[in-house]
Amino acid sequence: MPRGKRYSAGQIKMLKENFIQSLTVSLGVITMACRNTGVRYEYYKKWRAEDEDFDYACERIQEESIDFVESRLYKLIQEGDRTAIIFFLKCRRPEKWNDRAGQQVNINIMGTEFQIGNGELSIPNLLQNNNNVEDIEYTNEN
Repeated sequence: MPRGKRYSAGQIKMLKENFIQSLTVSLGVITMACRNTGVRYEYYKKWRAEDEDFDYACERIQEESIDFVESRLYKLIQEGDRTAIIFFLKCRRPEKWNDRAGQQVNINIMGTEFQIGNGELSIPNLLQNNNNVEDIEYTNEN
């Protein structure tokens, strides 16, 4: 929609309908729908805030597009696609299937036990000051 141009209520209604159709075709991608219809993003946001029916239609389309993509993912899983299976497991059970499994490292420095885990990357300053390497025990527990 060009700046400064006034549209009648009927024209705006038609623009909204065209936008909804474009949003459906673009699987809920707002930028593509804006580009295809010439509707500026600011108008899209304004219409969503002010028009409950338009807002509901946009929300419904975005939910349907997610459902569509999920159904494709489930189909790939049923076909045995390993990448799809791993993706699904990482999303549904991140505590078990994430790339950084919870790793606990125990360090014993001269009788003092230190536990490092949950993504911590630093070792206590005591380790830096200890020159007696024989006194350091390292165990890695998964």
